[in-house]
Amino acid sequence: MKATIFKRRIMHYTITKNLIDEIGNLDVKVPEKQTQRFRLLDDDDEVYFEGYQTPDRDEFAPLDEVGAGYGCTALQYWNKGWQWL
Repeated sequence: MKATIFKRRIMHYTITKNLIDEIGNLDVKVPEKQTQRFRLLDDDDEVYFEGYQTPDRDEFAPLDEVGAGYGCTALQYWNKGWQWL
């Protein structure tokens, strides 16, 4: 019998606000290492999601893995104001 090994993917970001579905703040715990605040926007600059990410990781992961499915086309990070990436 051949064993199948599944690798668990560790998420390096957490969505804390869902603004597109009018849910608002999500009741989630943000890991201590996730200190970089970000938000995902559509092509009209409407904010769909906000969250936190581990610095120095794949900066586009939230956009690629979550935002693209909702039509998000842009990602901004907080650095004394919102900065385009």
